[in-house]
Amino acid sequence: MLKRKKVKIISTVFIIISLILFAFPSAIFADGGSGVEGFVTRLYNTCLDREPDPDGLENWVNNLVTGRVTGGTAAYGFIFSDELINRNLNNDEFLTVMYKAFFDRSPDPGGYENWMGLLNSGSSREFVFSNFVN
Repeated sequence: MLKRKKVKIISTVFIIISLILFAFPSAIFADGGSGVEGFVTRLYNTCLDREPDPDGLENWVNNLVTGRVTGGTAAYGFIFSDELINRNLNNDEFLTVMYKAFFDRSPDPGGYENWMGLLNSGSSREFVFSNFVN
């Protein structure tokens, strides 16, 4: 029963995101003056614990600026990359990465407790990610 509810929630979130992307693509895509390079660098630093390689940085920035990928898609590419997964983060470390990657700050106590409760009760990291994106 609980799995069906999770699948239904995830499916609903996916449909909503798809509709927003279809209806308002310019609101989702980055533009050249929006600090895209800073965002990508923060993803490298926070998620991969390293500085960006020049080719990778250029590729992500170009894809974001031209609208080939969204900020959420880029973040997903880092957060669910083999490089980050191989770091074997515990839930606390994962949430800290999420807050730093998306909000450039440490977790607030109330939000942290909420997300940690969800993770510890079986919610997936993908579920938490999709809620951070939205």
